[in-house]
Amino acid sequence: MKLVWMGGYRKLTEKLIQYGNSYAKASGRPVTPDGTDSVTATEMQVFEHILENEEKKTKMALIAQRIGISTSRLTKVANKLAAMGYLEKCHKIGNRKEVYVFVTEKGLQMYKEYTRKMLEYPYGPFFKALSDIPGENIESFIRALDILIESADGECDSDNKEEFIPIKKQR
Repeated sequence: MKLVWMGGYRKLTEKLIQYGNSYAKASGRPVTPDGTDSVTATEMQVFEHILENEEKKTKMALIAQRIGISTSRLTKVANKLAAMGYLEKCHKIGNRKEVYVFVTEKGLQMYKEYTRKMLEYPYGPFFKALSDIPGENIESFIRALDILIESADGECDSDNKEEFIPIKKQR
C-alpha cells in the first residue's frame, strides 16, 4: 500500500525517522574525543546546552524542560559531568533549593577537542550539504521541525555568577 497521506514528503519523513532511530541507538555511545572519559551523545547535548546558555544562569529545571528530558535524568547527567570535572554545580546565596551549573576550564577544553572532531565528521560534510539551501528555506525547515518537536520555551535568569556558591561534594 502506498502511503499517500505524506504526499511529496515521504522521502524526507523517512529520513527524519531513520535519523531519529539511528541517533537513539547511538546516543548512549561515548563521544569524548580522547577516549579517557565516557561522555555519551545525550550527555554532550546537556553539556552543550549548559555551555551555550551559561551566561543566562539557567536553572537545571529549565534546562531539562528545554532539552526535553526529565529533571531526574538531567540531575544524573550533571552529577556525572561534575564528577568528571567538566561542570560545577552551585546554589544561589540564600536559596539552596535551585541548582545551577557552570562549565569548568577542563570541560571547556574537552568541548573544544570534541567540536574539532565533529567538524571533521559528520558535521563538516553535513553543513557542506546544507550550504546549497538558501537561508530562508533553512528557516522554513526549522519551523517545520519545531512543529514536530513541540519544544518547550522559557525565560532564563540573568543574575551574576558572583552570587553563586559551589555545592560541596558528598562522600
